[in-house]
Amino acid sequence: MLVRRALLSALLVLALGACTYTGEPMDPVERSLTWFSYVGGDDIRARCRPGGANEFRFVYNGSYERQTRAYYLVATSAGADLLACARGRAG
Repeated sequence: MLVRRALLSALLVLALGACTYTGEPMDPVERSLTWFSYVGGDDIRARCRPGGANEFRFVYNGSYERQTRAYYLVATSAGADLLACARGRAG
């Protein structure tokens, strides 16, 4: 019984570790599974290289169920590109 619990726990940890944000999630399930990776900036950290463009992500999460806003800035030679995303109750 103890071995079975340990195996299930290990599988759960591996499954949750696989939930890494890699792009712009479109469906609510994917967004929910990768939320902490998105907020943590794992994708930005993975692209970070010396001499690379500066990237910033700001997330406003007043109430996750009602409203979430995210702003993503990438430095360019002409200034910066801005992507703004908002999500309401409908997902």
